[in-house]
Amino acid sequence: MKRFFFLAVAATMAFAACNKTEVVYPDGPQEISFTAVSKVATKAPVAGSAFSTGDNMDVEAYLSEGGAAAGTYFTETTFSNNGSNWTGGKYWPLTPSTLNFLAVTNTGGGVAEHVENVFTTTASAQSVVSTLTGNEDKSQTDLMFAAGHGNNTPGNYPVVSMTFKHALSWITFNVKNGTAGGPTITVNSITVNGVAANGTLTVTNPNFAALAAATGTGICTTENLSAEWTAKSTAANLKVLKDDANYADALVLTNGFVEFGKGVLVVPGDQTSFTINYTVTDGGNSNTFNYTHTITGTPQPTWDMAKKYTYNVTITLNEIQITPIVDGWDDTTPATEVSLS
Repeated sequence: MKRFFFLAVAATMAFAACNKTEVVYPDGPQEISFTAVSKVATKAPVAGSAFSTGDNMDVEAYLSEGGAAAGTYFTETTFSNNGSNWTGGKYWPLTPSTLNFLAVTNTGGGVAEHVENVFTTTASAQSVVSTLTGNEDKSQTDLMFAAGHGNNTPGNYPVVSMTFKHALSWITFNVKNGTAGGPTITVNSITVNGVAANGTLTVTNPNFAALAAATGTGICTTENLSAEWTAKSTAANLKVLKDDANYADALVLTNGFVEFGKGVLVVPGDQTSFTINYTVTDGGNSNTFNYTHTITGTPQPTWDMAKKYTYNVTITLNEIQITPIVDGWDDTTPATEVSLS
């Protein structure tokens, strides 16, 4: 479930002297831009490699080599889709240089207004703190982060790949009826219990010292980033979702597994429990029940960052069986004398 994006740039500059001599580079100015490998847009959670056209990202860049001194190239800038790629009004330098980039989504899977990103003030592309709020709602955002780098020479402005990594865990469910020839079973809802929906994510580039030294060895990549969740929200119970506005529809089970809704996104942590609300219909009678499954293990299993967990749930009803026992006759009472005359 990796997302690949490319940073394609070109730049020009015109110089005018007092004698009106003008040197013009051949191409017109082009913004630093991101383009997605896949053009298919998806809603949160982002299931494939497509970056939704409705998503924005906050980006910072650090100039490691090529300037008079290494340092911030641009601070937090929002890149948004312009119809074919993502732009933020930033350009490559013309001189040979190395730029390193750090990015975090502020809109993930088409869902906005859940993330506030604050980048470090000491130098760009070093670290960022992302505060996630409101993700207990039906409109969940898929928070992701990435890093990348590029080296340019005059007339050669490279494509820079950025692999966005999910910061959350994705919990999904497949359900089926395991009772052959039995009554109808309908799953009305599934709720994941006692999880953190929000928190604070700190993303840090451990190679930043090498970047700042401008040695060329401090390459900024997503794989080298460290990410840690703190200040997790209090436990919440999250219903499995259908989309960004609705919970999953009730589903009549068959004898094959069917996905129930699209799941929920949670802050990584201990696996807890989930509750299935289901209805059994037999003839003209319907009864609804709740069943809670607690996830245990030694050590306690966890939901980890950037992983999708699918639970295959089979609901099997046990047929009611009766073993008849006849209560024996009580023949211990004395006989009653009856005289006929």
